Amino acid sequence: MKIQLTCQQIPVNNVAEIMFSVGAAFGGLLNSYIADRFGRRKLLMSCQIVNVLIGFCIASSKSYANYLFYRLVLGFTCSAVLLCSLVICIEIAGGKWKDLLSTVYMYSYSLGYMSLHVIGNFFKNWVYLQYSITLVAIFLISVWWLVPESPRWLLTMQKLPRLMVVLETASDYNRKPLMPGTSTKLKNTPAMKAAPQDPNPLMLFRGEAVRRLSIVIPCASFFSSITYFGLVLNNSIFSLGLLYSGIVEFTAITVVLILRLKNDVLMVITTNALSGICCLVAAALTDHKTPQNVVVVLARFFGGMVNSSLTTIFATMYPTLIRTLGLGWGNFFTNVALGVAANAFLLMLTSKMQARKPASQARKPRSQARKPGSQARKPRSQARKPGVVFNKRDEEESSSSMGRAQRERTLRFRVVDEVRTVTTRTSPSGPG
Repeated sequence: MKIQLTCQQIPVNNVAEIMFSVGAAFGGLLNSYIADRFGRRKLLMSCQIVNVLIGFCIASSKSYANYLFYRLVLGFTCSAVLLCSLVICIEIAGGKWKDLLSTVYMYSYSLGYMSLHVIGNFFKNWVYLQYSITLVAIFLISVWWLVPESPRWLLTMQKLPRLMVVLETASDYNRKPLMPGTSTKLKNTPAMKAAPQDPNPLMLFRGEAVRRLSIVIPCASFFSSITYFGLVLNNSIFSLGLLYSGIVEFTAITVVLILRLKNDVLMVITTNALSGICCLVAAALTDHKTPQNVVVVLARFFGGMVNSSLTTIFATMYPTLIRTLGLGWGNFFTNVALGVAANAFLLMLTSKMQARKPASQARKPRSQARKPGSQARKPRSQARKPGVVFNKRDEEESSSSMGRAQRERTLRFRVVDEVRTVTTRTSPSGPG
């Protein structure tokens, strides 16, 4: 199967990336509300099943328009998978394990980059590549039997029976029995005694602390992500693009774990500033490729450190009732940055293509194509050479005009003969 595309120099991959970012941006807003309202685990599994189905639809697309539509739907469902999986990692653990588990979770990005490069070396056809990564995604459906629902969300929504099932399963796995009277203690907690309430997107702007956080998140998410995705999408810097991006980000996350850098705001501000400085230096080294590549690697490294901590910080600052809503709010601006970075790269490629065209191939406007002072275009009857027939209509017009001229000439001759006859008959020198 091949998608019939017009032979144009358009980077269609970036258009597909933009469609994915649009779906992920609006999907993050809607899916985050569904996750806080009905549970993280149900939404995670349902969207993962949809991802598998959409993967097969993408591989069997009959047109480029269908392919873009499937990419839009894929972005919508992938946002739910990413948000719910991160929130479950944060809410299922506590203490020092929360920072460790959330940081290890970010290895999924770097491992995804590297594995996609390796799989791409085996499958040169994009259809087979799409089938292969979709088959891998089928195994992720087994998470339904491995990952429980978030116990913090069950406590907040006052679902005590389901919460006790999760706690008993965890105690059996860890071989540590629950303390006597655990159920009674949970009933007496403030979360259980409080009046039940449903999550609402307007809660993101209620309360001074939460409102301030919801105002800061868009700026932090957009500006940090536009640097991150700009470096990820610009694979022309390296010959192995995705592989190098994955290795650099894997190294950045490993450094965060080894140095035991906690997910604090100071570390994010410092690494984000260093990444921005490296980007400015790389922009000034346009004539020196090797130093520029080194500086870009450093920018990618610091960007990976920011990406490994920023989302976790935002997630831990929001209360459990609207935690996924807060992440979805920041995820919207993250995907806006992805669309801007992809579109900026598309415009850069298009401008380079236009600059490479020779001046003779540049098409002049019709108003400027005719030189001033030139003669007006001749009519069709004067522009043609006599005796030349261009088409059937011209041939009919030519034959009709020739016939009309012949009739006029014959009539003229007849009139002249009649005049001569009359003149002869009335002439004095004629017969009497």
